[in-house]
Amino acid sequence: MKFDPELFGGICKRRGISSEEGKAKVKEALKYNIFSTKMFSDMTGLAESTITNKCRVMRQDTNGEISSELDFTRLFAGMDEGSKGFRFIVRNEKSEALLRK
Repeated sequence: MKFDPELFGGICKRRGISSEEGKAKVKEALKYNIFSTKMFSDMTGLAESTITNKCRVMRQDTNGEISSELDFTRLFAGMDEGSKGFRFIVRNEKSEALLRK
């Protein structure tokens, strides 16, 4: 992923990260196109349960399409949707909007 200094600076400022070690961890996390729920929770300040609920699939009333507040993926293709496998947050416009709040 392309490094976004504005996003990086915003996360560090909102979360009060001033140590070089903390900044290095955030910078490393922003290199990837997926985040663990714990990592995303740490960067947004939201509880892991809130992150998990934002991944819950909902039906939209306007056009009937199925969607969720945050997009997620499972690393292992063999896991079905009903399993309790690990979810990873996809880095896209939805997740970046939460990271910028």
